[in-house]
Amino acid sequence: MQSVDKIKRIKKGFSLMKSAGISDIARVRRGIEADRETLKIFRLFGTSGIRGDTADISLSAVKAYEDKTIMSPKLAYLYGRAYGQVMKEDKMERKVWVGMDPRPSSMNMAQVLMEGLIDEGIDVFFNGVAITPTASFYPSSIIITGSHNLIEWNGIKGFMEGVPISFDLEWRIEKGFRAMEKLENEGKVIPLSQDRGVFQDNSNEVYTRYLVRARREQQDNFAGAIIPLDLAFGSSGSTLQRISPQIKVLLKTGACIVGYGTEIDGEKTNYRIGAGYPYGETPFKMTEGELTAFAQAKYGYGDGLKRSYYFPKDYRFKERSLTEDAITFCDGERAFFNVEEDTGLLKGLLNEIEGKELLPACSVDCDCDRILTTSVSLSHKAVPYLSGDMMMLLFALNLPNEIKKVVFTVESGMSIAKLLEKKGIEYEEVTVGDRAIADYIMESSQDKIAGGEPSGQERLERNERYKIAGGEPSGHIMFTAEEKGKLILIDDPIITYLKLLGIMKNVGKDFDSLVAEITSETEEVFTARRPEAWAGEPYGSGISLREKVDLELREAGQERLVLTPYAKGFIKRYIEIFAKGYIEAYYKNIEENKKEYPQIKSSFSLQLKEGYDIKGCVDRIPISVIQLSSAGALIEEIEVKLRATNKSWAGPADINLSFYAKDREGKSQLAGGVISRSSGTSPKNSAYNKLWFEHYPTGRKIGNKEIEEVTTKMAVKRVEFTDTYVKEVLR
Repeated sequence: MQSVDKIKRIKKGFSLMKSAGISDIARVRRGIEADRETLKIFRLFGTSGIRGDTADISLSAVKAYEDKTIMSPKLAYLYGRAYGQVMKEDKMERKVWVGMDPRPSSMNMAQVLMEGLIDEGIDVFFNGVAITPTASFYPSSIIITGSHNLIEWNGIKGFMEGVPISFDLEWRIEKGFRAMEKLENEGKVIPLSQDRGVFQDNSNEVYTRYLVRARREQQDNFAGAIIPLDLAFGSSGSTLQRISPQIKVLLKTGACIVGYGTEIDGEKTNYRIGAGYPYGETPFKMTEGELTAFAQAKYGYGDGLKRSYYFPKDYRFKERSLTEDAITFCDGERAFFNVEEDTGLLKGLLNEIEGKELLPACSVDCDCDRILTTSVSLSHKAVPYLSGDMMMLLFALNLPNEIKKVVFTVESGMSIAKLLEKKGIEYEEVTVGDRAIADYIMESSQDKIAGGEPSGQERLERNERYKIAGGEPSGHIMFTAEEKGKLILIDDPIITYLKLLGIMKNVGKDFDSLVAEITSETEEVFTARRPEAWAGEPYGSGISLREKVDLELREAGQERLVLTPYAKGFIKRYIEIFAKGYIEAYYKNIEENKKEYPQIKSSFSLQLKEGYDIKGCVDRIPISVIQLSSAGALIEEIEVKLRATNKSWAGPADINLSFYAKDREGKSQLAGGVISRSSGTSPKNSAYNKLWFEHYPTGRKIGNKEIEEVTTKMAVKRVEFTDTYVKEVLR
């Protein structure tokens, strides 16, 4: 009812306005393009669409998002209309499938957005509460979700053919809703379509379609095992009326499930639960022993969460009373929801699962597009879970016939590239965000599907080319597959988990053994991201959109790479920071080096040009050499290179420096680096500070603790430089 009232209020305001003519619309759009080119306005889309804190804004909804990142129903309506306008301009099929997560604001957002689409003559198929990976089922899809963020947040993600919409399409949609707000300020409105679209409920179809998709990875033979499962009270959860398709496919393995937040509850989602919780992307800090309790399927994970228990169909209980007490679903699966502690029912259930094998604990986020896994053993480690990029390594090493190339983001530690290199597996590093991984994969494969039925040889060649997979530390894992002659991306944590179980079954090893095989060859080396630059109170107003542009690598509007004043200052200052950190790490922490070279001095030369022509897809441009000397003698040189690119997936605005040292054979080896970039949706500037644990000239090593201490100091100095620059130069 609330959303109906909001729709009426929004449309009543527009009904009192004059219709904008074609010339009005063209004029306003030209003005927006000019404002973009002259940096009067800035890109509103982040790495995952648009999202922010929710509020009901009646006027200037776009301005409210631009100034304070406020998501409003009015903005959702404008988004829907702008999306529909782009579809009509490009003569796409006028159908959009819309899904949402269960947070309190999602239904309002979804209904006003769908009204915007329908007003543009677009037919809408409503999937209801549905996980983000279901977007890959349809040619055009929109998901309303705040992802791993707090329930007060919400957002909009658009997809075409299952892939996040391109930067170009994002800009056209943004230009569309900016134009509508500008015209509204003039008392004008773009006329509605004469043929309204139609609405259709699609929740049953999407449910069935998910089960069909999951069949290709379905595993069995895990009877007698338990899956500890955290679904964050999100889109993949069950209700009393229907078991979720995600839980259904996991039960088909034969395993029982001990669930945490496995029921849909938008009021609780992401609060001390979900994949973002152990990863550290929520304000809530995990207490000691929580993750171990989760891995053991015991009480103690989250905020005093009650556990739910799920059993496969045809499961035979030891106690007949449990059969009578269970909720039985239509296909025979049984469940016990939110079982109270210290009750006879709980004792019976604990007796039921006693002695069963613990499979890896699986945690997803609210919209179910991230996965983190752990075990009892792993939960005691410094990094107490298997991050998404390390999981990608596990897959690449164990599925050589399925994965020929790995894509990971700049957030990853240096271990990923080092081990892939050692194993002879191709890889590519992209900028932050799952959409960067998706963009790279699709660009690499866009010419690899032609019309018509391929020959056997052509199909073999295509399948070889498709074998790209990607992952980022936060838990996004992407695989490619061919479906009806099209390349699709599968970014689904439940299917990823099924693949993991498949590896365990096929190679005959448990989860801990598979993880040990990776970490025994190269440990996951710490990357210092925090602290971050806010130029003010963290989570406050922070760094503005205008300031973010000034903190990028390149001047806007230039075809060549022309460095911004900030980039020039940053490069010089960071080379100084890295040189000091390098000396501390390898010449003060390694006792033999310290005795041999008690006094170390550093100096460097810097050669920066006014502009650079980018020749390749990604160029590494030599810009400096750091010289280390002791007692007047040169003992080591470190080459510094700047990464330059015009590819959106590679991060053309990121300041990406690499530092190379010579090993004992005189070969150049990557010793460390930094990637500085502005956050997509938060008013902050982040950097990833990296250092390898081996001192290449001597072959001597330092531990992860020393790396963490040194790189964290480097991160602090980097933040001091950036915050000072914003406050003293930009303000």
